[in-house]
Amino acid sequence: KEKKLAIVIGAGRGLGLKFAEEFVARGQSVIATTKNEISRAPQSEPGLSRLHLDLLTENWPHQLTTFLNSFAPGDYSEIHWINNAGVIEPIGEWSTI
Repeated sequence: KEKKLAIVIGAGRGLGLKFAEEFVARGQSVIATTKNEISRAPQSEPGLSRLHLDLLTENWPHQLTTFLNSFAPGDYSEIHWINNAGVIEPIGEWSTI
């Protein structure tokens, strides 16, 4: 069976969480990043690795690279990258936009 890896940035809640859960349910290895250490992401599932990653900090690229280096990319036939990080503040009433 081919090994697949999914990297889900912003998996603490909402759509990112659902992506991570679906990949795990399909038997894929998942790296789920969350901005907050307390999130709705599963705490312990086979094949799931969690990483607290705040994209508003200057060192997040180094932190993510260091974490990813602990995985052997050659071991996976496919790697999926889902970037789901971000929040949009309310813009206003539709009638005023």
